[in-house]
Amino acid sequence: VPASPYSPSSRRFINPLYLRVADTAAYGAADESLRAEIDAWRPGATGELIDYDAVWAAKATALSRLAQADPAAVRVPDDPALRDFATYCALAEVHGRDWKQWPAPLRHPSGPAVAAARAEHAGRVAYHGWLQHLCDEQLAAARAASAGMAVGLVQDLAVGIDPGGADGW
Repeated sequence: VPASPYSPSSRRFINPLYLRVADTAAYGAADESLRAEIDAWRPGATGELIDYDAVWAAKATALSRLAQADPAAVRVPDDPALRDFATYCALAEVHGRDWKQWPAPLRHPSGPAVAAARAEHAGRVAYHGWLQHLCDEQLAAARAASAGMAVGLVQDLAVGIDPGGADGW
């Protein structure tokens, strides 16, 4: 997952950097000690600029801990597009974000080596699918909250993609 919201790997899927961890059902269901642990990971303000790397490191740690207690975080997505995106994310954790630098058999989502890698990394594929589920829930809540507003919900849409990212793959 790219730390910056301005260099998307995909235009079709949401960067989980945008998630508000404390607004997830998994956080709400966590026991008090885990919530306190997660809250302590929040990076403090260091000036006018956002340290996206520090924010993502804290969120990734918190979300990984929360995923351990959520049964939904262990199901590989059924939707083929989401499954491919989640597979890209899992493979990027192992081989780096630029799929063009991956071993040749992994460079196309429909290849047999990718199917084997998806099975090998099924837990991480499921985790990345779960993150998208959380993003969808929070975006739906934001849309509902903006209902009736004169302008409504305004979102950024990436103009382009990272050619080595998920959409390019």
